[in-house]
Amino acid sequence: MMRIWMTDLLFFVVQLVFSVVKTKIIHHSSMTYLPLTYLAAALAPLNVWISRRLLTLDLAQDRGALW
Repeated sequence: MMRIWMTDLLFFVVQLVFSVVKTKIIHHSSMTYLPLTYLAAALAPLNVWISRRLLTLDLAQDRGALW
């Protein structure tokens, strides 16, 4: 469901920008601006959780090596 929504949004963003600006460079670079911004914001908490989890695992392994 989310993939369909993101694909539709990508299509309409590209159509809107391409109707205003007629160059291919702007057209292709604009395809990812809004979807990537959304994905970065949506995945930021997951990235923080993974980083904390890996840090916790590293610290636990270091303590085990000292004993």
